[in-house]
Amino acid sequence: EPLQWPHAAPDNEPQHTSLQATVAWSVSLLAPGEARLLALLGVFAGDFDAAQAQSVCAFAFDEGALPSMLRNLIDRHLLFRRVGAADERGGLFAMADPVREHARRHVAELPQGPRAFERHARHCLALAQDATAAAKKGQPGPAIDLLRTSAADLDQALAWTRCHADLQTWLHMSWMCA
Repeated sequence: EPLQWPHAAPDNEPQHTSLQATVAWSVSLLAPGEARLLALLGVFAGDFDAAQAQSVCAFAFDEGALPSMLRNLIDRHLLFRRVGAADERGGLFAMADPVREHARRHVAELPQGPRAFERHARHCLALAQDATAAAKKGQPGPAIDLLRTSAADLDQALAWTRCHADLQTWLHMSWMCA
């Protein structure tokens, strides 16, 4: 059940009546490309870095547009930088749960939505393959750490491939994530 604001006076603005309405109102203030990017980022179940956002979402935008749009989403408090996430990947972006829920609902409505889910699944498969290769070389370190921080995304990608990909892709993803 969605969180609700405390009982409000009848003359309150509609965007103040529920948390969902507040997020929807905030998103309605975005430029169309920024709103589309936020929805596409809904394919991520957890935090992500700029390279992951680029890998999954850049197909839907002009080249080089993503960094400034990510900054704008941060400026509008729809994305935030994870505290203490200044790592070799340049830091992690995160979404509050109500924003992620809004994005997740709207990504399915976009013509680019299925492609974003597919690119997300392929990205997660590549993460699993890189970690497997590193482990076979006896150097799992950072790759395994990345897999641990991407566990929710791996689960989500596995679920998506089960429902939307061919059997061979789903089996490959299942084997890599086991």
